[in-house]
Amino acid sequence: MGNLKDKLKNIEQLDANVEVLAKITSLFANDEVSSDEIEAILLTDVGLTTSLLRVANSAARGGSVQVKSLHDAITRTGMKDIRRLVVAHSGASAIGKDLEGYGVTKDEAWRAAVAGAIAAEGMARRRNFPDPGMAFIAGLLRDCGKLAMQQIIGGDELRRAITDKDPTDDEAVWEQEHFGFDHCEAGSELARLWGLPEELAVAIRDHHHPSDCESQELVDMVHCADAACLMMGIGIGLDGMAYEMDQGACERIQFDLSEMELIGTDLRAGMEELVNVVSEGENND
Repeated sequence: MGNLKDKLKNIEQLDANVEVLAKITSLFANDEVSSDEIEAILLTDVGLTTSLLRVANSAARGGSVQVKSLHDAITRTGMKDIRRLVVAHSGASAIGKDLEGYGVTKDEAWRAAVAGAIAAEGMARRRNFPDPGMAFIAGLLRDCGKLAMQQIIGGDELRRAITDKDPTDDEAVWEQEHFGFDHCEAGSELARLWGLPEELAVAIRDHHHPSDCESQELVDMVHCADAACLMMGIGIGLDGMAYEMDQGACERIQFDLSEMELIGTDLRAGMEELVNVVSEGENND
């Protein structure tokens, strides 16, 4: 692990606005969050402010008076949606990049991340998980370690290796055997370097093999959300469907195929708006 930590510290900056992500995650861990505290964080990111103003002025919100100030935008939007938007926008800079080593384009990588986040959040709400927003973040960042793998190993070399491997091999197990670490482990260490909560680091580390983890529910939900997205054809790269859903995780959180329809509803309701809002905010940076 020490060797991996050294590699992660020495790779090129992943261009992630992780300071905002870490601050907002920490802030929402408190029982009471003031609009002034939120505003102080949002003012550090022009693109994020633009996205929030767009959301606040959305016709879907039924506002008759145009919102022009950040303070009014915060009041109209509501804390839950602000958290989702901030996390998605900040996470976009970390994971919305080409993953050529895995055969996934920038747009598909970002859509897969958002889909997993929305799916995990919906599952958390249906199970009365105490912090659905944490499930959203864990789902969003679950594969952030793939960017680290690509930078450490090199996109071309990684692509050649994945192309040559047996397509039935479990992705994470194969990475461990081939490189000495996998994208789950790399992503977990990145989360720690970024100052994110330990429960997020654990969820990222164990989301491929949740039964290896002692603290289960968040990991189980992220695992099932990830597998569900792949079953829907979202985020499939060179590795295809070499991902076995953990039956222990399904039993622990009572996940079955009937929930796939609910996940589909979640994605239709939230995915397009969230991706479009984030994209517009980035264009205004």
